[in-house]
Amino acid sequence: MPSQKRLCAFALCLALAAAGCGTAEAPRVVPIANPPEFRPRGPLQVKTLPEALAAIVTVCTIDLELPPVEPFYVQLYKDTNSYAYYTGRLAGARENAPEHKGVSATAWSRFLKR
Repeated sequence: MPSQKRLCAFALCLALAAAGCGTAEAPRVVPIANPPEFRPRGPLQVKTLPEALAAIVTVCTIDLELPPVEPFYVQLYKDTNSYAYYTGRLAGARENAPEHKGVSATAWSRFLKR
């Protein structure tokens, strides 16, 4: 009986882990056309995605005097795996990260023994 409980617990953990590891999802495309000027006083005033994008467009077009782009499309990805899958970028980002280019543990321990 205890082995059945362990097996059930293992199966439950495996199912929860599999549910959390989703597959790559297509990006959500958000069109932005002529957004209203929006200048929030703080981050708590931004309640929706269109408000956040309107604030960014306001800063870019008015404060930085960049030319407006019409229509403007923003692609939102679920996570980095989805981004890497659909764009082909970030495929080797983990290997190229600074923490992976450092001194190996054995070399570091030899350095500390000096």
